This record gives sequence, structure tokens and C-alpha cells, in this order.
Amino acid sequence: MNSKKIFTYALIILTGMMVAALAAYYLLTSFGYTTQQPQQADLPPVTSVLVGGMIQTISSGTDPIMFTVLTAAGETKIVAVPQDRSQCPAAADMVDIQKVAVGDELAARGEVAEDGSIVPCHDATHYLKVIKMAPVQTTASSTAPVATTTDNARIAHPATSTAPVGKLKAANFTGKLDKVDTGCFSDGECFAVIDGKHVTTLRGWSQAEVGSVQGVPSFGDLEQVIGKTVEVYAQDLSDGTYTLYGSAGFYIKVLP
Repeated sequence: MNSKKIFTYALIILTGMMVAALAAYYLLTSFGYTTQQPQQADLPPVTSVLVGGMIQTISSGTDPIMFTVLTAAGETKIVAVPQDRSQCPAAADMVDIQKVAVGDELAARGEVAEDGSIVPCHDATHYLKVIKMAPVQTTASSTAPVATTTDNARIAHPATSTAPVGKLKAANFTGKLDKVDTGCFSDGECFAVIDGKHVTTLRGWSQAEVGSVQGVPSFGDLEQVIGKTVEVYAQDLSDGTYTLYGSAGFYIKVLP
């Protein structure tokens, strides 16, 4: 066989191999067998976070209701709950706000609002639960009568009772500081009157846990800001009066 024939046969074989390779590639691409670079799947957005801890304050007079929660890590978180929860998909898993008190341990799952607060409302996976209730408190026994000052301002002494009073009922409101009485400086009662509401601040004889006065150096300095607007977070005694006793988180705050 001469070289010309050998060249011709080799060319035919190479051509056949190229045609076969092209046919195989066509078949592979047609049926999706080509190797593709793995695509990175989009991660679902974070729609909710968890928070748990002891309730320090409850701002029940606002919308939304604001719970200040101290976590086990020592961080302070705000849980914001709409006053009207009927439109919340998570309403069935939200505790009755009237059954929540300062000192309870709260667990919440919700979305993070623009202000950083956690709102347990807008998704069916959200919830608001009390996982541990604060201990029941009792009222100290006393036979002191209810008295009044010379201008008939009410002085609320402890009622005569040793029965448990249940969990604290808290109230949060703002108003004008009308009056300050420093009777506790002589073993009586110190109180402030805000928009006609009587708020006990200190009793000269009491060693019970009590809140604070904020925005001035001491309670006595409140006399210098009569007429100013103040915010009150206090125990509601359900008789028209309020008190800072019952929690260190209660306060009267002088607003700017």
C-alpha cells in the first residue's frame, strides 16, 4: 500500500471519529447531561427572632404595649405588643396581657422592628408566653387608719389584711405634677399628685421593695418641678391610688 492510500484511510478514520464525537456531544447536551456549575441557593430571609427573660417594666398605657425584658445574658430587650391583637396571625399563641406582671419570665418570638423592638404578631409562628410566674406577694398587716392632710389630700396607709393579693397590677401614664408631699421625712408618707392621681413614693416606716424617682436628685427635689410633665409607672391599687412599692422597676420620671 502506497503512502497516498495510507493518508486517505487515516483521513477517513479521523473524520469519522470527529463526526462521532460531535454526535455524542449533541446527544449529551440535548438530554441535559453536561456538567453545570452548582448555583448558590438564595437563603430565606430571617423573619423572626427569639427572646426570653425576666420582665422589668410593662408600659401598659401605650400602643404598642412595651415589655422591658432582662435576658439571662444581662441584655435588655424590648418586646412590643399591639393593643389590638385580633389581627395578629399569632393571636392564639399570645398570653393575655392582663395576666402578665413584673417579675414574670417571658418568652417571645417575633420580627425585629426598625427601632429594634421585637414584635410577636405578624406571623403564625410568632408567640408570647409566660414561662414562669413571679412569686405571689402578700400585703403587710397594719391597723393604721386612712388619713388626710389639711387640704383633704388622701394619704393611703396599708390596708388591714394578711391575705395574698396576687400579682401586681401595673399602670403607666403621663401628666402634670400637681403636688408633692414629703410626709415620709417624719415617718409618714411621701406622695405625689399627677393630674389628680395619688402616687405613693415612700413610707417612713416601710422596708419593702420600692421604685425610684428619676430626672431629679431625690424625691424632695420634685417640689422644684411642680407643673412639669412626668411619666409614672406604678402599681395600680385599684382604689384610685397608685404606689411605687412592689417593684424596683416602678418610677416617677421628670420629662424634658
